[in-house]
Amino acid sequence: MLRRLRFTLCAAALLGAPAALAGPAADKAAEHLYAGTLKAGTLELQAMALAAPGDAEAAAGLGALQFAAGIERFAQAMYRHGLEPGGSSFGPLLRMPLPSNPAPEPLTYDGLRTIFQTLSADLDAAGATLARVGEQPVKLPLATGRIRIDVDGDGTAGEGEQLIALAFGDSAPAEFKAQNEAFVVAFDTADIYWLQGYAHLLASVADFWLAFDFRETFDLTFHIIFPRAGLPNGAALKTGATMGGMEADEIADLIALIHLIDWPVADRARLQGLAARGLAVIELNRKTWAAARAETDDDREWLPAPGQKSGVMAGMEVTDERIDAWLAALTEAEAVLNGSKLAGHWRFQKGFSLPRVLAEMQSFDLVLWVTGHAALPFLADGPIADGEAFANADRVFSGDLLTYAFWFN
Repeated sequence: MLRRLRFTLCAAALLGAPAALAGPAADKAAEHLYAGTLKAGTLELQAMALAAPGDAEAAAGLGALQFAAGIERFAQAMYRHGLEPGGSSFGPLLRMPLPSNPAPEPLTYDGLRTIFQTLSADLDAAGATLARVGEQPVKLPLATGRIRIDVDGDGTAGEGEQLIALAFGDSAPAEFKAQNEAFVVAFDTADIYWLQGYAHLLASVADFWLAFDFRETFDLTFHIIFPRAGLPNGAALKTGATMGGMEADEIADLIALIHLIDWPVADRARLQGLAARGLAVIELNRKTWAAARAETDDDREWLPAPGQKSGVMAGMEVTDERIDAWLAALTEAEAVLNGSKLAGHWRFQKGFSLPRVLAEMQSFDLVLWVTGHAALPFLADGPIADGEAFANADRVFSGDLLTYAFWFN
């Protein structure tokens, strides 16, 4: 259920972003998001933005459609190669609740890298367009439940390709679906910053994969999530063996996966760029909350400032104390990302510089980082980031910091 909630929150808002005061560009963006005609919508909004370079609404609408098109292109690639719905997950980008493809195409390691490269570039293009909005006031009333993406790539986004249908399938009652189709969020300038941040955040996941050579892991274990895509060892490793009444193959493959996460660095620039992306997300988060707190209206908010209502996350209150605690935690994270403070490790009294690790490490061995052995060459004296800021945020959020973090970006 949490997985579905996360997809609904992410996709419903990620694919809808602001446009100025619900004018022509806002209406056009909504029209194409509802129809799932993202390519045509992008072309129309590009023409509108070109005709009026200073039009914040056109930039916002175009950025929203570019973001949606990037997510759609990635979803189509995952569907094309038979990403297993409900299967094991290797991270946020490889857990999309997609319909089952009856005839997946073969997938290669180089092919998967190309898919990640395309997603990263698409998200950067959307982020650059959204950045043109700046501080200008924009607003896009959008019924998030009506948004569609063409998941199977057949040229039409049908009813089964509404976000709400993808997230919940046939398990959602008709009344629930109707309510979501009617539910409108008025995305505004604060949400533009939020969407830019999410573009960086999702691109950083793609860049993480691209930063390393994970070919051996792909060859030996990725048949877990692409079971019918002709991966090199999938057929040979499917034995049907059981262990204590459980399927032994998948257990063995997951153990192998953990063992095989010892990846050589393949793209140093992308690896070091992860810190820059993290810093960008933090700065955009500050702008998000500054803009939200400056609002004087209370118009169907996605991210409500204190005193505003939210129809999105019922029961999840946003207070000044919670915003301040969240921003304080981000400040500690920022210090680690820019190297002004060392990252701590459970095993050592010393810490390590994350920028130095990203600049110098030759491979990423998950197990040895957990145990501390991989950190040894990088340990140094200096101030270590204070975990109390995160502990305090968790207290202020009543132990539900993770859910809020996903919402807040």
